[in-house]
Amino acid sequence: MTFVLLSVGSFLPLLPLLFTQQSKSGQSQTVAVETVKDADEMSLLEFGHGTKLRPASRNSELKIVTYNIRWRSGDDLKELVRLLREDVELGNPSVVALQEVDRQKKRSGKTNTAKQLAEELGLYYAWAAPPPAKGW
Repeated sequence: MTFVLLSVGSFLPLLPLLFTQQSKSGQSQTVAVETVKDADEMSLLEFGHGTKLRPASRNSELKIVTYNIRWRSGDDLKELVRLLREDVELGNPSVVALQEVDRQKKRSGKTNTAKQLAEELGLYYAWAAPPPAKGW
Protein backbone atom coordinates (compact mmCIF):
# COMPACT_ATOMS: atom_id res chain seq x y z
CA MET A 1 0.00 0.00 0.00
CA THR A 2 1.33 3.43 -0.90
CA PHE A 3 0.96 6.38 1.40
CA VAL A 4 1.62 10.11 1.57
CA LEU A 5 2.36 12.51 4.39
CA LEU A 6 1.76 16.19 3.77
CA SER A 7 3.01 18.65 6.37
CA VAL A 8 3.19 22.37 7.11
CA GLY A 9 6.78 22.03 8.39
CA SER A 10 9.61 19.98 6.96
CA PHE A 11 9.70 16.57 8.63
CA LEU A 12 12.24 15.00 6.30
CA PRO A 13 14.81 14.30 9.06
CA LEU A 14 12.14 12.12 10.71
CA LEU A 15 11.46 9.94 7.65
CA PRO A 16 13.63 7.00 8.80
CA LEU A 17 11.39 6.74 11.86
CA LEU A 18 8.33 6.37 9.63
CA PHE A 19 9.57 3.31 7.82
CA THR A 20 9.67 0.63 10.47
CA GLN A 21 7.88 -2.67 10.54
CA GLN A 22 7.46 -5.54 12.94
CA SER A 23 9.35 -8.71 12.15
CA LYS A 24 7.76 -12.11 12.80
CA SER A 25 9.66 -12.22 16.11
CA GLY A 26 7.97 -8.94 17.13
CA GLN A 27 11.10 -6.78 16.87
CA SER A 28 11.02 -3.47 14.99
CA GLN A 29 13.27 -3.22 11.98
CA THR A 30 13.91 -0.39 9.56
CA VAL A 31 12.60 -0.90 6.05
CA ALA A 32 15.16 -0.03 3.39
CA VAL A 33 13.93 2.71 1.10
CA GLU A 34 15.57 4.55 -1.75
CA THR A 35 15.44 8.30 -1.12
CA VAL A 36 15.17 10.37 -4.28
CA LYS A 37 13.74 13.75 -5.25
CA ASP A 38 12.31 12.87 -8.66
CA ALA A 39 9.39 10.80 -9.90
CA ASP A 40 11.53 7.88 -11.06
CA GLU A 41 9.03 5.03 -11.28
CA MET A 42 11.45 2.62 -9.60
CA SER A 43 11.98 4.73 -6.46
CA LEU A 44 10.14 3.81 -3.29
CA LEU A 45 10.29 7.25 -1.69
CA GLU A 46 9.75 10.69 -3.17
CA PHE A 47 9.63 13.96 -1.29
CA GLY A 48 9.41 17.66 -2.00
CA HIS A 49 7.17 20.66 -1.45
CA GLY A 50 4.87 23.08 -3.18
CA THR A 51 6.44 26.12 -4.83
CA LYS A 52 4.60 28.50 -2.49
CA LEU A 53 4.53 27.08 1.04
CA ARG A 54 1.69 27.85 3.41
CA PRO A 55 2.92 29.73 6.47
CA ALA A 56 3.02 27.71 9.68
CA SER A 57 0.23 28.57 12.11
CA ARG A 58 1.11 30.30 15.34
CA ASN A 59 -1.68 28.29 16.95
CA SER A 60 -0.38 25.62 19.36
CA GLU A 61 -2.97 23.13 18.09
CA LEU A 62 -1.69 20.17 16.05
CA LYS A 63 -4.36 18.99 13.63
CA ILE A 64 -3.76 15.63 11.91
CA VAL A 65 -6.05 14.32 9.17
CA THR A 66 -5.82 10.77 7.81
CA TYR A 67 -7.78 9.44 4.84
CA ASN A 68 -7.75 6.47 2.48
CA ILE A 69 -7.79 8.36 -0.81
CA ARG A 70 -8.18 5.11 -2.82
CA TRP A 71 -6.63 6.50 -6.02
CA ARG A 72 -8.83 9.61 -6.18
CA SER A 73 -8.09 12.03 -9.02
CA GLY A 74 -9.85 14.66 -11.13
CA ASP A 75 -12.92 16.26 -9.54
CA ASP A 76 -12.66 14.02 -6.45
CA LEU A 77 -9.14 15.33 -5.83
CA LYS A 78 -10.30 18.93 -6.30
CA GLU A 79 -13.02 18.34 -3.71
CA LEU A 80 -10.45 16.90 -1.28
CA VAL A 81 -8.26 20.00 -1.73
CA ARG A 82 -11.29 22.22 -1.08
CA LEU A 83 -12.13 20.34 2.12
CA LEU A 84 -8.54 20.45 3.36
CA ARG A 85 -8.53 24.22 2.82
CA GLU A 86 -12.02 25.26 3.92
CA ASP A 87 -13.85 22.64 6.01
CA VAL A 88 -14.49 23.70 9.60
CA GLU A 89 -13.20 20.42 11.08
CA LEU A 90 -10.71 19.26 8.41
CA GLY A 91 -9.42 22.57 7.11
CA ASN A 92 -5.80 23.70 7.48
CA PRO A 93 -4.37 20.58 9.12
CA SER A 94 -0.75 20.46 10.29
CA VAL A 95 -0.30 16.93 8.90
CA VAL A 96 -2.28 14.99 6.30
CA ALA A 97 -1.70 11.22 6.07
CA LEU A 98 -3.18 9.61 2.96
CA GLN A 99 -3.27 5.94 2.02
CA GLU A 100 -3.47 4.36 -1.47
CA VAL A 101 -2.10 7.41 -3.29
CA ASP A 102 -1.13 6.87 -6.93
CA ARG A 103 1.92 8.24 -8.69
CA GLN A 104 1.93 8.18 -12.50
CA LYS A 105 -0.72 5.44 -12.77
CA LYS A 106 -3.09 5.17 -15.73
CA ARG A 107 -6.15 4.81 -13.47
CA SER A 108 -5.50 8.27 -11.98
CA GLY A 109 -4.59 10.05 -15.21
CA LYS A 110 -0.79 9.64 -14.91
CA THR A 111 -0.84 12.28 -12.14
CA ASN A 112 1.71 12.60 -9.37
CA THR A 113 -1.06 13.00 -6.80
CA ALA A 114 1.17 13.71 -3.78
CA LYS A 115 3.07 16.42 -5.59
CA GLN A 116 -0.16 17.94 -6.93
CA LEU A 117 -1.71 18.05 -3.44
CA ALA A 118 1.43 19.60 -1.95
CA GLU A 119 1.43 22.24 -4.68
CA GLU A 120 -2.23 23.14 -4.24
CA LEU A 121 -2.09 23.15 -0.42
CA GLY A 122 1.35 24.74 -0.03
CA LEU A 123 2.78 21.83 1.95
CA TYR A 124 5.81 19.54 2.13
CA TYR A 125 5.16 15.95 1.04
CA ALA A 126 6.62 12.47 1.18
CA TRP A 127 5.21 9.61 -0.94
CA ALA A 128 6.22 6.03 -0.23
CA ALA A 129 5.45 2.58 -1.60
CA PRO A 130 6.37 -0.91 -0.45
CA PRO A 131 9.22 -2.65 -2.24
CA PRO A 132 8.14 -5.03 -5.03
CA ALA A 133 7.41 -8.60 -4.05
CA LYS A 134 10.39 -10.92 -4.35
CA GLY A 135 10.48 -12.80 -7.63
CA TRP A 136 8.76 -10.07 -9.65
